[in-house]
Amino acid sequence: MGIRKVFVGNLGNAISDETLRRRFEDFGEILEVLTVKDKQTGFKGYGFITFRNAKAAEDAVNALQFTNINGRQLTVQLAKSENEKEKFRGRARSRSPYRGGARHRSRSRSPH
Repeated sequence: MGIRKVFVGNLGNAISDETLRRRFEDFGEILEVLTVKDKQTGFKGYGFITFRNAKAAEDAVNALQFTNINGRQLTVQLAKSENEKEKFRGRARSRSPYRGGARHRSRSRSPH
């Protein structure tokens, strides 16, 4: 079974779940539309559409990637599974042995 959830980024703060649903419903049955909100700052600028089947999700990504909605160019891609996110997090942490900020040498100035 493929990925059925689609990530939609670069959404304006005036977008509604209903507007997103209308934009994506031509590709297949939608089970859920979720725009992500923050309690303190409000809308975070992205959301998720969950389709009944993976083919609908793939079709939506292929058709709507880089299209515009309310004057903003969308980022549309298949959502990453929790396993994929964990692999990336682990890989990102283990790649760099560098831990910490830049070191600055203090220069002592000799009085002239």
